[in-house]
Amino acid sequence: MNPAPVVPASALADVVDADTAAKLAGLGLTTVGQLLFYTPRRYAQAGVVATDELPEAGDWITIVGRITKADLIRMKRRNGQFLKVHVDDDVRVYEASFFNPRFIKSKLRPGARVMMAGKVGLYQGRVQLSHPEWAVLPDGTDPDVAAVGNAMMSELYAVEHESREANGDEPGLDDAFERAILPIYPATKDVQTWVIWRVIRNVLGRLAPSADALTSEQRSQRGLRTTEESLRAIHLPDDLGEIDAARERLRFDEAYAMQLILAQRARLGRAETARPCPRVPGGLEDALRARLPFTLTAGQESVLAEIDGELDRTVPMSRLLQGEVGSGKTLVALLAMLRVVDNGQQCALLAPTEVLAAQHNRTIRTMLGDLGIGGELGAAENATTITLVTGSQRTAEKRQSLLDVVTGTSGIVIGTHALLQEKVEFFDLGFIVVDEQHR
Repeated sequence: MNPAPVVPASALADVVDADTAAKLAGLGLTTVGQLLFYTPRRYAQAGVVATDELPEAGDWITIVGRITKADLIRMKRRNGQFLKVHVDDDVRVYEASFFNPRFIKSKLRPGARVMMAGKVGLYQGRVQLSHPEWAVLPDGTDPDVAAVGNAMMSELYAVEHESREANGDEPGLDDAFERAILPIYPATKDVQTWVIWRVIRNVLGRLAPSADALTSEQRSQRGLRTTEESLRAIHLPDDLGEIDAARERLRFDEAYAMQLILAQRARLGRAETARPCPRVPGGLEDALRARLPFTLTAGQESVLAEIDGELDRTVPMSRLLQGEVGSGKTLVALLAMLRVVDNGQQCALLAPTEVLAAQHNRTIRTMLGDLGIGGELGAAENATTITLVTGSQRTAEKRQSLLDVVTGTSGIVIGTHALLQEKVEFFDLGFIVVDEQHR
């Protein structure tokens, strides 16, 4: 009797045992869908270079390769020996050391194809693993070789057992680990790559058929396979071409989902209302325009006309302003903010770092001059106030800044994520400019 089918919305806690579900939750994986989209970091394939990136000390890595050297070495400071093996994965040679190797020395022999997982140690440019998890993998050259190892052994057996059980077949190991390509997942000491693969194979064997988001004609026009085919290929590829095709479809799905979310937000936004902000003759916007020592470009004027038109409406505006460095995006944003300030509302400019927030503060103060020092000696008529709010401000300075914001004294508020804190209250916030790195 086959296990019940699962769908992407199924909770992993209902599919796997409680201990495995808890470990996967530590990786942020709580549903079948999240698990299936947890794609391999790389793939192990004999003769194919997977990556030449040197891991960092302390990383937890998984390698698949062939033992080229195995030596028993006598310990210098105490009695006994340890086994040092060299594993070549066609990218580099790894050194793995095992203490008390009486049982494993006959298994970890030169020529054996192995999988190992452990914490990285670096010495003179060599990657070292101390007493890693290990298994000898069948490779078709010796039918009597079975997967063996320490904690890895039961997990590796479970990989194929659960997969075949899900399909009503007899359990075995050769089918899983004689695959031409083995997926290597981002893993930790608590959640090994073979644990992730075990659960994914089990889920794929029970996955209920589902309709694709694209029609066959739409897929044909874009040269895409179905999402279900791509998920199977990304985890159980037969060749590298399958991986590339699967990645292309999954990248499309990611972009498509993002566009749908943005479209939904835009539609919801159109259902809301906003206070119109028409041009105020003789206001701060006109004053800054009159002081500019240059003429705005046709592109700037075109964008400002679109923004002005949307600010005149009762529908909230949501706009992405793009342009090269030095193209005048800050000036365009400032003119839009001044129109809102002219209409009695506040504006916020959110920057990704304190350095950039301070830079925006200096730039806008320079552009406005006496138009931006409201309440100070020498301020222009109807001048507004600019306030900077960051997490590193001293207590007294920050208290004054927050007071200026909540009382409406500040027309333009510039800051980092500190502006998103609950204790920051605006008197009447009507317009937000978000730096591009915060999209």
